[in-house]
Amino acid sequence: MASGMRHRIVVRPGNGQDGSYGRAGCAPETGEWLRACIRERDVVIRDILHRNKNTMQFISGLLYLQADAADDDLLHRVLKANQIRIDSIFLVYERLYRSEGLKAKAIDFSDYVQDLLSLLYESHDIAPGRIGLSTDVQPLSLAVDTAVPLGLIVTELVSNSLRHAFSREEKGHIFLKLKGGPEDGYVLTIRDDGRGIPGHVDFREPKTFGLRLVNMLSRQLRATVEIAGDRGWESKITFSVPERGETKKAGGVHG
Repeated sequence: MASGMRHRIVVRPGNGQDGSYGRAGCAPETGEWLRACIRERDVVIRDILHRNKNTMQFISGLLYLQADAADDDLLHRVLKANQIRIDSIFLVYERLYRSEGLKAKAIDFSDYVQDLLSLLYESHDIAPGRIGLSTDVQPLSLAVDTAVPLGLIVTELVSNSLRHAFSREEKGHIFLKLKGGPEDGYVLTIRDDGRGIPGHVDFREPKTFGLRLVNMLSRQLRATVEIAGDRGWESKITFSVPERGETKKAGGVHG
């Protein structure tokens, strides 16, 4: 929720003597009071989602303008990367906003990740046919507090492959797979067939902002991230959905 924005449901008090329990003429035994509360709740949820979605879009627009006006190449790339991160969050709230009722609490991650990958390829100006993409993602409903950090992890790892795995004219391929894993968990695998990992990269104490962000988000999800780079770059994120039980493994990045 955007900072400073608060929402509350106001229920007019009733003394119960005339059959009003917070709403005039809405007796609990008729069920009308409950239906009215559900309708009001849905309106509030949609309003919050709409405000969050618009806030993300506004921040993305500001970052785009700043990146476009930046004379320094490094500053341009930093602002552009942050715009992409905000856009990945925007996609979550956009899908939630398009949902109805209780469906607005979660998104289908398999559909979301397809939109996210299209965004990443477009944002990095990848020429058609230069870097192929293969996905194998099983349907999975995720609440916003899981979908946002997992989407950001996908954003960082796929962006890393698009930027660094291949030379400017070199062709290659990126693979993304999400399948059920051990102990009712899931394994998200992202790999490429590019140049692999430089020997000086330390994943336990990463120096780049992107890998530090992956490390932080994996701890937030209580996920384990395994990274290998002898033949291209491969990352495996093992996580569990809160509704199905929490993983006992400590989160973090491991090489």
